[in-house]
This record gives sequence, structure tokens and C-alpha cells, in this order.
Amino acid sequence: MTALSHALEIPDDAPRQWRRLPLAVVAAAAWLVVGVVIARTFALGGMERRVLLVGALLAIPAGLGVWLAAGPHRFRTAASAIAMVLGVALIPLASAGATPSTGRLAELADSIGLPGTTIRDRAIGNGRCRPACSELRRTAVVDGISIVKVRAQVVGALKSAGYEVRVYSHAPNAPQRIDAGGKKVLVSLELRRTTEARTTIAAVFLAQGPAPDHEVGPDL
Repeated sequence: MTALSHALEIPDDAPRQWRRLPLAVVAAAAWLVVGVVIARTFALGGMERRVLLVGALLAIPAGLGVWLAAGPHRFRTAASAIAMVLGVALIPLASAGATPSTGRLAELADSIGLPGTTIRDRAIGNGRCRPACSELRRTAVVDGISIVKVRAQVVGALKSAGYEVRVYSHAPNAPQRIDAGGKKVLVSLELRRTTEARTTIAAVFLAQGPAPDHEVGPDL
């Protein structure tokens, strides 16, 4: 056998090297399954920078594991690249169903673009509970315009951000209530006129799990 191997210029351990690649691929596939379970269990998809976090959990270990385990195989680079691509492709699955964390909830609240200057923020809970655990309570003030214009800006910002908006009727000079739902977040706002040119907005952002309830009230 040794003489034949030398004659064909094939190393003695060539069969072993060829077996290492399939084993490395199987190990990478197993890790991707485990990684998806870990990401969904700990709601990593609901955290800030969730794409980078989940991608680092799935793609990097899978690709690096194949590269190291396959040894000097001529298909090592291609197999490693495929493992990383599969890891990236699994990010949506691994992130699905995650309740936004308090940090992610703050990002979503900021992205709406509500008017006013924030004067108070309070975050409660975390993103690992079902169906809702994260809550952000935010108070802002708007100066220089009437409460009617403030309400129009709030409704416009929510609708532009893709939220379903419900505006409730109110008595004269009473606080005005607006609810909205979408993007795994329920928003409840109370607008109160403190002076002719100042409005206070008290907002509660409640993170929702996989199936948010958008039935937040009747239309005005």
C-alpha cells in the first residue's frame, strides 16, 4: 500500500483528509441548529444590533469551524464560505418571535420621530419574556405650537412609521389619548396642554411578542 501510494504520489493520510470535510460540514450544520435554538431561547433577535449579534453566533463559528476542521482540503474555502452564507441566511429564522429588549424598544421609539424634547425616560423589563415584558415610558414637551398641531404631528409621525393609529374623543381641555400598534410595539400616548404654547406628551411603548394585538380601540 505504501509503495502504491508513493507511486501515485498520494499521501498515506489522503482518505482521512477527504473524510474530514464531510465531518466538518455535519458539525457546522449541527452548530447552526444549536445556534438558532440559543438565539430564539434568549431572544437575541430582540436586542440592539441583533443582525450582528445573531450573525456572529451563527455564521462565524460555522465558517471558522469548517475551515479549521477540514484541514488542507481543496474544497475547504468553498465549504467554509457556504457555511457562513447559511449562517447569514438563518438570521431571520433565529430572530423570529423575539420580543424587543428595552434597548431595541428605545430604538423603535426614536425611529417614529415624535415631536418634542424628551425630558424623562424609564425602561422596564427585558426582551426574554412572552408575550410582553419590555416597556418604555417617555415624557416629552413641545413648545411654540398649539396642541392641535402637536396632535396632527404625532398622528402623522405614527402613520408614516407604519403604525395603525386610533384617536379617541375627549372633553374640551381634557388630555387627549392616542393609541397605535405595529412593528411589535404598542404605543399609548396622552397629550396634555400645560400652556397655550406648550404640550406635554406622556408615551408608553410596550414591546409585543410574536403575535401583537393591534386592536387598541375604536376610531374617532
